[in-house]
Amino acid sequence: MTRILLAVFVLSVAGLCAQEADNLILNGSFAGDENGDGIADGWSLSAGAPEDQLAVECSLEDLGDGRFAQKLDCTVYEGGHAMVCQVGTLDIKAGQWYEARLRAKGENLRYAHVGLHDTDGWKNLGLWNQLNLGRKWREFSFKFKADHSAHETTRFQIWFTRVGTLWVSDISLTTTTPELPDNIIPDTGTKNLLPNSGFETLAGWGMPNWWTYGWEVAPGLGPDGSSCAAVEWKCDDPEYGYYFDYFEMVERPLVEPYLQAIGRPQLEPGETYTLSAYMRCDDDHTDAPAMIGFRGPGARRTQDVKLTSQWQRVSVTEKATGSYAIVQLGPTFAVEDAPQFAGCTVYIDNVQLERGGEATDFEAHPLDLFVPIHTEHLAGLEGREVSFTPAVVSAFDGECALDCQVTDFNDEIVARKQLTVQIGKGATKPPVSLALPGPGFYRVTVTAKAGEHEATNSARWALYPPLIKGEDTAFGMNHAFAYNGFLRRAKQIGLSWVRDWSLKWEHVETQKGAFTFDKTDFQIRRPQKEGMNVLCMFPFPSAEWSSVAPPDLHKTAYPANRIRQAFAPKDPADLTRYVTECVKRYKGEVDVWEVFNESVFTSYSLPKAQGYKAEDYVPLLKAVYEGCKAADPECLVMGGYSAPPQRVELYGPMFREGGLDYCDLVSIHLYPGGPPESLDADLKRLNEMMDENGGRKPTWMTEYAYYADDDTDFATRRWPTLMRSEWHQACWNTRACAIMFGNGVEKIFYHIWPTRMNEDIGSRIFFEYAGAPRKIAPAQAAMQYFVGSKPGFVHELQNVGEDAAGFIFRAPTHLRPEGAEEALVTLVWLTYDEAVVDRLAGARYFDVCGREIETERIKLWEAPVYVLTTDTAPAAINQAISSMLDEAGLL
Repeated sequence: MTRILLAVFVLSVAGLCAQEADNLILNGSFAGDENGDGIADGWSLSAGAPEDQLAVECSLEDLGDGRFAQKLDCTVYEGGHAMVCQVGTLDIKAGQWYEARLRAKGENLRYAHVGLHDTDGWKNLGLWNQLNLGRKWREFSFKFKADHSAHETTRFQIWFTRVGTLWVSDISLTTTTPELPDNIIPDTGTKNLLPNSGFETLAGWGMPNWWTYGWEVAPGLGPDGSSCAAVEWKCDDPEYGYYFDYFEMVERPLVEPYLQAIGRPQLEPGETYTLSAYMRCDDDHTDAPAMIGFRGPGARRTQDVKLTSQWQRVSVTEKATGSYAIVQLGPTFAVEDAPQFAGCTVYIDNVQLERGGEATDFEAHPLDLFVPIHTEHLAGLEGREVSFTPAVVSAFDGECALDCQVTDFNDEIVARKQLTVQIGKGATKPPVSLALPGPGFYRVTVTAKAGEHEATNSARWALYPPLIKGEDTAFGMNHAFAYNGFLRRAKQIGLSWVRDWSLKWEHVETQKGAFTFDKTDFQIRRPQKEGMNVLCMFPFPSAEWSSVAPPDLHKTAYPANRIRQAFAPKDPADLTRYVTECVKRYKGEVDVWEVFNESVFTSYSLPKAQGYKAEDYVPLLKAVYEGCKAADPECLVMGGYSAPPQRVELYGPMFREGGLDYCDLVSIHLYPGGPPESLDADLKRLNEMMDENGGRKPTWMTEYAYYADDDTDFATRRWPTLMRSEWHQACWNTRACAIMFGNGVEKIFYHIWPTRMNEDIGSRIFFEYAGAPRKIAPAQAAMQYFVGSKPGFVHELQNVGEDAAGFIFRAPTHLRPEGAEEALVTLVWLTYDEAVVDRLAGARYFDVCGREIETERIKLWEAPVYVLTTDTAPAAINQAISSMLDEAGLL
């Protein structure tokens, strides 16, 4: 046994057992402990905290067959990390793909992490993933592309940051083949590599910087009398603008409204390709700027053109350096073009991507198929028939067989229909109806067969539980969506709050006494016009002119250019005065004010790297609190470090220093990544600390998210780390929300920000491009429907075993049967196992998306189940569930 050392060290690798030829990890079987310190030969340990804050005992466990497990048992955690690692031993080459494999399990530990990092500059080489642990061994595998070559400071590391026990074994790191994304445009064997290239319908194309379509199909206006694309520049319409509240505030009309193919066509590296299209502008706007070209990663070349009212064919030729391309073409209007080209329409048709050095005669695909996105709120929780019109785009007349199949949230087939339709040249949109069983996520896949030709396409659908009208919900978002249409989509699934970042002192009071609110007025009131509530934050404690930062500490590029604003102000009275002016400005519009973002533990405010301590936050919290209350005594002030709730080294000093006297709410942040059950203990501990230091305050989770994407794009991901499926994202998010609401959290804000089409990194959370729902969207809508705008926590399930968890809430009014004295909603789930149990007498059961479960017996598993009961005491519900789990052998 040994304690973790306080610095990373490297053990001698002499005498290590032989490694597999292709395994880059030394002693991945953890065989041998020559010096008897409990750490396998070839491995090191790292802490990052003194022994009074972090205590870890290490040992090896014999698994047989010459294999061992490294065991780390953390009994005290106040900071740092319990880490087993290798430093400077790996031969990693930039650009090469690798696969890391290992086995792991945990006790009182829900997750750990594995990563490959260069400690010189802290560069992530491409591996940075979470291990979701159970009490039984689990196998993990992660593919990644190395962004940097390894050096003597490169560290392969496995670690965790809480009390608990971790076992790891059988670690390997090998070269592998690239992981292919899902957004590849299939090669149909035709000359033209692009679908719907004659724009017979809207499908297959979009705008790279805009999530909804801003163009139309113009029938009969193409160069040969067929349909074409018509892109009107609606630069004066705020519905098409792009807005953002951080760092420099953005209020921008739609610019560069060119089209981009959704997905990426496949290229052969070294081959030459030509992209061509016909384009023109309307009669009233000559010389309209446009472009055509490739923008990576397999080809990069664009051609600028000036358009007239006459059709002209334009083209660009480039040799492929990679396997895929991004195809873009169309108008490139900039902000300064508005006086001349506002309202200009650009027409595009007959786009062709082909091998060779010149454009040849245009040929469309003989058969293309497109399925539309569909979302709606149901009138009730029952199933219904949904009608839609898939678009069959063909180059001929004939008969076409359609096979429509629908899978649900669990990827099980729930509907199928086959029919035969007559198609003609161009787009045919036959009506199709599908019977769906109720609220939920659905993926609708249609295959079309006409003669020797075949095409398949699928779309994401969501049927939401009924929309309960009201301006307040328990959910919001950190940063308003950049487009107004997506604010409305967010509100439809229960997100009615926005956390606003625009009141940065530097931008509002550029010099002492000189206030300007023009930009902040717009940012704050934009979501309010959509019926949303705004939580305003003071992100930084200083302006440039008021900061105590050294005069020579000045950077121009973000994020370094915010560092001076992160320092404390020279005079806290200036901060109080500034806050008072802001609260006066928005009194009656904004009722909740948050004090700084992620203080001390990040670089946003009072950074630890600049010498600040947790205690330094409290005097500035007091200054802001007094300024807020002076302007609006009824407003709510939110204090805290907006840190993970387990950061007791921050919240402890704040509470002991009297910080709870200067806030009405406490802010926390969390990006859990894995199963959320450890959050229960963390929140309980946070609440106990408040109880011990003046009294508990309600908590708001002002940044939080799980990220996942079942339809992966090409984007390089550093952060966020994606979960292995949208199914887990939706299930674990619902569990996390239940745990939070059961432990004093009143509001939950998801961290959302936009990304470009074909470069999705999961950060949109709820939606794909153009509003296509992810699995988490109907699950979020169901959570809002079943727990209501102000979740009323009643009871946490007890005596249900280590693998079960659940919380009981008062049912919102719309779920309470007429005449019932009380109705309760219980969320219950199993963390790892599955069990089939009897129903509670008189109870109704619903799945994680709100679809009623009508089977005789109920499956409990990782996906939470909603149980609606009437006039049944919480203790009776708890006892019944406990008995059922006991009968299933889980207690």
